[in-house]
Amino acid sequence: YSSSTLSSQTSQIQCINYILSHMNGFKIFQRHSLSCEALIMGIMEKFRKAR
Repeated sequence: YSSSTLSSQTSQIQCINYILSHMNGFKIFQRHSLSCEALIMGIMEKFRKAR
């Protein structure tokens, strides 16, 4: 996470927007992209630690 490039940050934002725009985002996401789901899990974990 310390070495996050612009491209990876853009994909993170796209993944978050994708999930937020779907109520059952995680079910759709598992079919759509496992790596992106892992990205979201990492981001959510980061938010939990920040709180």
